Amino acid sequence: MKFSIIIPVYNVEKYISKCLESVVNQTYKNFEAIIINDGTLDNSQEIIDKFVKLYPNIFKSFIKKNGGLSDARNFGIKYAKGEYLVFLDSDDFIDSNYLEELNKAINENEKVDLIRVSIKSNDSSYNMLSKEKFDYKVISGQEAFIYLREKRICIETVCSYCVRLDFWKKNDFKFSKGKYHEDFGIMLIVLLKAKKVVIINTLCYNYIIRENSIMTDKDYKKKIKRVYDKLEYYDNILKEIDNIKNISKKAKNICKEYISTAVCESMKIIEGQELQEYKRELRKRKVIKNIKCNSYRNIAKKIIYSLKIYL
Repeated sequence: MKFSIIIPVYNVEKYISKCLESVVNQTYKNFEAIIINDGTLDNSQEIIDKFVKLYPNIFKSFIKKNGGLSDARNFGIKYAKGEYLVFLDSDDFIDSNYLEELNKAINENEKVDLIRVSIKSNDSSYNMLSKEKFDYKVISGQEAFIYLREKRICIETVCSYCVRLDFWKKNDFKFSKGKYHEDFGIMLIVLLKAKKVVIINTLCYNYIIRENSIMTDKDYKKKIKRVYDKLEYYDNILKEIDNIKNISKKAKNICKEYISTAVCESMKIIEGQELQEYKRELRKRKVIKNIKCNSYRNIAKKIIYSLKIYL
């Protein structure tokens, strides 16, 4: 088995048929798709059952108590038999050549730890809003981190990566259960620890921006939790990067700048007393010191965040 596609499902009856159809339509056939029903409350399981009945050689279906996206992904990985993990959110879909492009990259390069694909962002009616653009590269994880950051490309989106299962297990990677921004909490370290990364410029993953998703939830208490979950990841990542062997000074500094910018950006979504308390946490951590003034952009960024945190 070459690929195991991990598909967590929760209340996506409107989108899941298109997602699973895109899996069935893959031109490359040596794969399995593991569907994890994470306690969904809608009719998603009925749709899943139809696909499992029609394509039992492709789909494996599991039903579990709701534990969140991270828990569902960890659950699916336990049952994966493929050489590589592919993460697919159940409201997204993939182009028919997706696995074929991944397989090509693997065959052309020995012992690839990670493959980074290009993502198309679409609205809920499947109209394309934006797309990522970068060059084909075969580089180390640290070089990939630096390159993606310099291109202003989002680094942590787990669905944009294909990961070698042995590499994942050897490093005992896990998504943090019960927390938001789980991709931010793990994928930066996964990328920095990878010895070989292939970046392919084929647009083949379709990300759907929909209402009522985790990222568009308007519940203020959840917003506060998202902010503090990210801050906790900030603390953990700072510790983790100090333990990465042979990490370059440049990669470490760029990672620090990236996560510092991320926690500063969180000030935008909270207000009042919660904002003042959060600012105190940022001051306590001295996050501004991690933003290096090595460009006009960073100078401006550091000035703006300093004013917002200290005034």
